[in-house]
Amino acid sequence: MFEIITVKKKSVCAAEQILWAIKGGAYKVGDKLPPERVLAEKMGISRPLIREALTALEIAGILESRPGDGTYVKKSLEGTTLEYQVLSLLEEEGDPIEALEARAALEEGVARLAAEKATKKDINRLREKIHAGKRALSNGDIEAFEEADRDFHLLLVRSCRNSMLEATLRPLLEVMETRLWKAMKKRYIESADLEVTLREHLCIVEAVEVRDGNSAARMMREHLQNSKARLLGGTEGG
Repeated sequence: MFEIITVKKKSVCAAEQILWAIKGGAYKVGDKLPPERVLAEKMGISRPLIREALTALEIAGILESRPGDGTYVKKSLEGTTLEYQVLSLLEEEGDPIEALEARAALEEGVARLAAEKATKKDINRLREKIHAGKRALSNGDIEAFEEADRDFHLLLVRSCRNSMLEATLRPLLEVMETRLWKAMKKRYIESADLEVTLREHLCIVEAVEVRDGNSAARMMREHLQNSKARLLGGTEGG
């Protein structure tokens, strides 16, 4: 039923295979899909890519994720254009996995440079964003939390006073605003993970404040590695 994927945009091909399985009647409305691990093995790709595909299918309303249980077919494709919406979403929006990898490569250096150039005012602004994240989390306002999270990283790169660095990082941060990114976070990230994010932000600020570039870089590297693991390596139902 499922085949090994060899082309570049593997999440698109994964979504196509799932769509074909539904259209062909292998999975009907109410049926449960195999676990992510099984799908990944059958298609010969990583679980993160399967997660991208499943999330896009859920955004389109074709699939439904049931926490602690698994993923189910929610809607028939007959007489709809939903499959084109899914493929367009995966092809046109920024890739969350690639964005995280690129950020990890860039922001380690940003943290190191910020430890050299950040002013007291910069430090205070960074701390304010951490507090804003705490308030948002306590109020259950995930959208406000994500805004504070994005602003923290943007303020950090601005503290480097390097326009080229900011111009490079900004598009990567904008990927956090896409439907696919937000849906993946909603599907896989828990509130406890967001609390860890705030603690990691604080560790970065503390290292920057004492001008410890090596520690700041290490904290940032660990933060983004952990963010990737939380988003792409969490548990699933089924």
